Amino acid sequence: MKKQDIGAFPEFFDRYIHKVPDVDLLATLEETRHLFDDIEDKLIALGSHTYQEGRWTVNQVLQHIIDNERIQSSRALRIMRGDNTPLPGYDQDIMARDTCFPDKSTEVLLQEYKLVRDSTIHLYKYVPAEMIQRTGLCSNITISALSIGFVISGHAIHHKNVLLSHYLDQA
Repeated sequence: MKKQDIGAFPEFFDRYIHKVPDVDLLATLEETRHLFDDIEDKLIALGSHTYQEGRWTVNQVLQHIIDNERIQSSRALRIMRGDNTPLPGYDQDIMARDTCFPDKSTEVLLQEYKLVRDSTIHLYKYVPAEMIQRTGLCSNITISALSIGFVISGHAIHHKNVLLSHYLDQA
């Protein structure tokens, strides 16, 4: 299924969905699995670096991308399976406060990103289209499991752009 199959984008999430071209969902999930390969060495060199006091480190940005994908995938799973329970939002800043694990290197985070993405790919790969088009309520926003898949890819693209413009350009 392609982005055009979503129909109307949920307003809050459109900023991520619009970053993804109108391609098949699995294609974009697989392509963005390798999103950081071209800048991996630079990210490793800057792991604990931040571009400004009070901003997240490179490692915190990577952990945020991973955490968000886990949360969004869980939402998509529940929607696909017909769980109509309204799903809560989450506070990214609270979650980011507790991501400074001294033994978790940038290399490990980049590997974890790919492992989590593999799980997301498998979540969507064998699900019938009618289940992917189901909608649910997340953070008081009606969204489809299909939309969430594009949010996951677009969110990673958004943060790669932030890393390029705020971290790597400053190094």
